[in-house]
Order: sequence, then structure tokens, then C-alpha cells
Amino acid sequence: MKATPALWTLLATLRDARLPLADWRRHFKDDFVAVQSWLRPCPGEIAVTVPCPKSGQRLQVASRARRYVAFPIEGFEGDAASCDQLSAAEVAVWCLDREALEAALGRALDVLPPPGREASSGNLVLLGLLGSGASRKPVYFGYAAHEQEGLSLCVAVARTERASCSMVLPSYYPVCAEYLRKNELDYIVLAEAVTLDATGIKARQSGPPLATEALVPVEVLGDYRALRLHDGTRIDLARRTKCRAFVRHVHQRRRTTGHREFDFDVEREKLNQGQQRIWIQSNDFKFGLFRGIHQHFDILFTSLDTRLGRYRINF
Repeated sequence: MKATPALWTLLATLRDARLPLADWRRHFKDDFVAVQSWLRPCPGEIAVTVPCPKSGQRLQVASRARRYVAFPIEGFEGDAASCDQLSAAEVAVWCLDREALEAALGRALDVLPPPGREASSGNLVLLGLLGSGASRKPVYFGYAAHEQEGLSLCVAVARTERASCSMVLPSYYPVCAEYLRKNELDYIVLAEAVTLDATGIKARQSGPPLATEALVPVEVLGDYRALRLHDGTRIDLARRTKCRAFVRHVHQRRRTTGHREFDFDVEREKLNQGQQRIWIQSNDFKFGLFRGIHQHFDILFTSLDTRLGRYRINF
């Protein structure tokens, strides 16, 4: 069973939690099977409380003659029954194995681990380096439980890194997307870029991988103010503010996630949520947003299903 997109946000929320397995199972529900292999025991630690398997009421844990018992908190005896036989595994404390998780994420994203990797701590870590030679850039992962925390991490990275780098966050946060775009930093959304199940973490693929050479060579000029095709044709977007913003959005999405296929309505809504100045209302991609320059549309994009608004970017 594949994990739900919300799993990454919940993992970020519980990044430093130390809980018995029953609580990890309670938090992740059906996703627990996928998460369990990324938990490790905390040696020598015993849970102070465990949830009652029937009511969920917290039960206090105590050691009695080489065995463990759990009983209701005083005053709540009627809400749950005592547990007289608990195994050491049931009262052991477990935490997220962040070092193993981050290493697996790096492999899935094809990131080279940083030299002399230090033990993971805090909510911002360097996953490693992406690319090769002069184009190599650092990739950071932020344990952002919500958008405001994600924005704080983006600001911290932007202040630290003067050169190009990539920011990996658990989920798509419109405010973070807009901030990273303005600072010319790449945005990788874990819920879109990778999958997690009981077998591990893998790069997400929506279909057979498309060869890189299938991309049309297009040169981006002046923050997408124009696009220059291989034959020298120049597509002027300078005064087409909405078209320019959307092209930038889906092109940056392709560069950071590797995903070429997209739903026009979904990506339009993401872009609208991420900024206030440019509001795209048109629901016609080719003859609305590209009105007046639609003759170039089929070079830049492939219409997969116009009825459903499915397209593929070609550059």
C-alpha cells in the first residue's frame, strides 16, 4: 500500500517525537506499515503512558516484578480497563530514524550525499548535492509541518546560499513557492516527487520515463520575458503577464520534479494561491492564455486530453 500525500507533513510534525509503537500506529493509521521501517527504538527508554487499545484513554505504565502493566489515571478508572500483561516491545519508545530517512530521500532524488554528513538535528538539513561540475548545487530538506514553518526555512536557506540551490518540502505551500521563485531557488515537493511504501522510498513516475532528448531545446530569456526556439524564433511573453507566469510555473515544476504531465486547472489554482498580483481566470490554455501566439503552443506543449485539461510540457 502506498502512503498518502499527508504522510510527509505528518512525519515533519513528528520529526522529534519519542512514542510507543501504539501511538505511531494511532497517528499514521493505514500509513503505519509504510512508516514502521523508518522508526528505530530509543535504547533504555520506556513509555510513561500508552493508549488504551479500546477507548484510546491514556494509561500509565509501571514495572511490576519483571513485567509491565498499564492502568488508568486516577479519577478516570471508569473510562478504560487496566492492562496487566504488556511486553517490553509494547512499552518501548521509538523515534524517527532521520539519518536513514534522509539518506533514502537523497538516493531517490539522485542527490550525492554531502562529505562528512553529520547527525541530523533541527528542522533543516542538507541532503546533498545535485548535478555535476560547475552546475552542482546543494539540496536542502525542511521538516515543515505547515506553510509558515516552511517559509521560515526557505528564508533561512535563501540567506545562507547565494548560489542556486533546491529546497525540498513535504507538501506544496503556495507562499513558499512564490518566495523561492522570486529568489530563483528550485522547489521540490516530496508528495509529488517520491513515493514511500513498505519497500522503501522511490522516485515517482507517472508513466514510462520520457527520454531527455525528447525535450524541445528552448532558451529562457530574462526571467521568461521571452523564449527562443532552436531555429531562432523568439516568443515574446514580456507583455503577456499571465501567460508568462504560468509558463514559468510549469517549467520550474518540470525542472524540479521531473514531471512533464500536468492538469491545467490544478496548476493554475496552485499559481493563483501562491501570489496575489496575477490572477489567471481563463480555463482555455491554448486559445485563452496563449491567445495571439497560439501558433507556438504545440511546440511548447502537447495536448493529452483537452476535455480533461491534461497537457505535457515539451521543454
